[in-house]
Amino acid sequence: MGALNLRRVEIVDKCPLCGIDGETVDHLILRCPFTEVVWSLTGKGGGRDSFVNFVSWFQARTQVDSLGDLQVVCWTIWSIWKVRNDVVWNQSAPLPSSASRLAMDMYKAWCDRFQAGQTEELTHTGTTDIVQQSPRNIYCWFDAALFPQEGTAGFGCYILLADGSFGTAFNGPIQSTQDPAMAEIMACKEVLSWLKNNGFREVLLFSDCLNLVTSLQEGNEASYRSYFGASVDDCLSLMAFFDVITLSFVRRECNSKAHSLARRAGTQFREWDSPHSFA
Repeated sequence: MGALNLRRVEIVDKCPLCGIDGETVDHLILRCPFTEVVWSLTGKGGGRDSFVNFVSWFQARTQVDSLGDLQVVCWTIWSIWKVRNDVVWNQSAPLPSSASRLAMDMYKAWCDRFQAGQTEELTHTGTTDIVQQSPRNIYCWFDAALFPQEGTAGFGCYILLADGSFGTAFNGPIQSTQDPAMAEIMACKEVLSWLKNNGFREVLLFSDCLNLVTSLQEGNEASYRSYFGASVDDCLSLMAFFDVITLSFVRRECNSKAHSLARRAGTQFREWDSPHSFA
């Protein structure tokens, strides 16, 4: 905003929701009087006064909030930004209650769509019965993690054999990205490549990234001119190698081992053939 004003582009640097302070992400989410009321109505996202910036506050929320509370926090942030855009582009005059109601409605709709035990599967060939009965299939959970301070990213994978015993686990770095969607699709590519190179032909994959699962379900419809779309195509090409493969969406708590592995990923690929401290 300041840079634009220096170039004599006259823009009023005021928060569109309260009209008091300059508009920044930190102000909009943490300190705006309008959004203070929104947070109060949702009953989540506490501790904002204790943090200087949005990133530090949100990282703290991820450490102390339950999954359900964190989902409400995320939907509230989304609704605040949507209301802000409506004010800027449509000259609307929303009430804080409308923003909080939108956040809770979206959260409820999400929960109704993905109740415990519900999964969305992507099956390339074969049938569910074959997957369930085959002694050759393996169960594979994977996840990605971002490390903003280092500007790096990593992935982790945890595998069980058909009888439920520990198979293997591995983690490692992925190409530097700070985009969560790109990190997840790149983690998927790493895992699929490892499975292919190690001769597995019947695989049940599990991810807690709904965007990833949905994009692969849409297949070629998700292949638009972008790095993400090209990576979707790469994953679909790798999946075509397997005799039977499914990709299912699971909740974060069901993916804790892969998440832990991803968070511990370093600069080198590592592999374990026996249960480690994360198991």
